[in-house]
Amino acid sequence: MSKSVAVSLSEAAIKRHAGDSAITQLRDTQRPLRFRYRQNRERGSFYVVTRAQGKEHWHKLGNYPDLTVKAVLSVLPNVMQRLAIEPQSGALSTSGWSTVGEVLEWYTHRVSHDGNLSKNR
Repeated sequence: MSKSVAVSLSEAAIKRHAGDSAITQLRDTQRPLRFRYRQNRERGSFYVVTRAQGKEHWHKLGNYPDLTVKAVLSVLPNVMQRLAIEPQSGALSTSGWSTVGEVLEWYTHRVSHDGNLSKNR
C-alpha cells in the first residue's frame, strides 16, 4: 500500500524516508510541492501541484538528486508566478545545470570516479 507523508521538504527528510518502501511520496506542509520516490529509492522527482476547476494538476520540476531541494525552493516562486500567468504550462522541468561549466564539472567528477575507465582514458 503506497503512502504519502506530510513533511517540511528537505534533503534530510528525503533521506530519512528513503528506507521505508511503503512511503512513495513526500508532501510539503508549507508549499504546493510533492516529492515522489523512484523504485531504487535513491532518486525521485519534484512536482508542483496546483488546483484548477476542482482538479489537481501536477507539473514536474525536475529529478533528484540532479536537482537539490535547495534549488527547487529557490525556483519555486518563479514557477508559481509562471503558473499563475500560464496555468496550462506543461514544460516546467528544470535541469540540474544552468551553465556549461556545471555540466563539465559533473562530467569531470563522473569520469574521475568511474572505475571502469582506464587511466589513459
